[in-house]
Amino acid sequence: MLSIAFLAVSVAQETTTQEPSKTQTVSLPNGEEYELPKPFIVCTTNIAPMSSCSTTTNSTESFKGLSIQVFRETAKDALDWNEGDEYKFACVETSTTDTLLERVVPADGDCDAFIASTTITHERQRSGVVWATSYYDGSIGVVVKADYKTSNGWGWVLASTDVRSLFARPD
Repeated sequence: MLSIAFLAVSVAQETTTQEPSKTQTVSLPNGEEYELPKPFIVCTTNIAPMSSCSTTTNSTESFKGLSIQVFRETAKDALDWNEGDEYKFACVETSTTDTLLERVVPADGDCDAFIASTTITHERQRSGVVWATSYYDGSIGVVVKADYKTSNGWGWVLASTDVRSLFARPD
C-alpha cells in the first residue's frame, strides 16, 4: 500500500535562527507554537497529477495539481496564510522525491517543506522530518489475462497476490 503525504517539514526548522522580522509564529490547534521562516518555502516537482510546476517561472499559476491545491486550501483555512506573503512555492527539477527530502532535512536547506507524491517509508520517517497525515492510500496492481483455457477476459491482481501462480500452466 502506498501512503502519500503532501507535506514534510524538517524538525530542525524550529531550531533554526532567523532574523525576528523574517519569522512567523504558527499556532496549532493543540496549543503548540512554532516559529517558522517567512515566507515559508514549499518545494515541489513535476509528479503529475499530484504536482506540476515550471522551473522557468515561479508564478502562482505555474503550480498545479492535487497536492498543490490541498496545500493551498489547508494553508488558507487552517493557518490563514496567503500565497506570496506567508508562503511561496519553488519548483525543483528532479526525477525523485528523495532530492526534495535532502533539501528539507538539513537546517540550512533551501526548502522549509516539500509537497509531492511521496511514499511514507520507515526509512524516510527516521530522516528527521515531520510528515503530515497521508491523504491518499493506494496500491500497485497488475492486469493479466485470466485463465487461458477457460476465459478470454482480463483480471486485476493486487501486488499482494502471488503473481507466479497466474502464469503457471496446469498439468
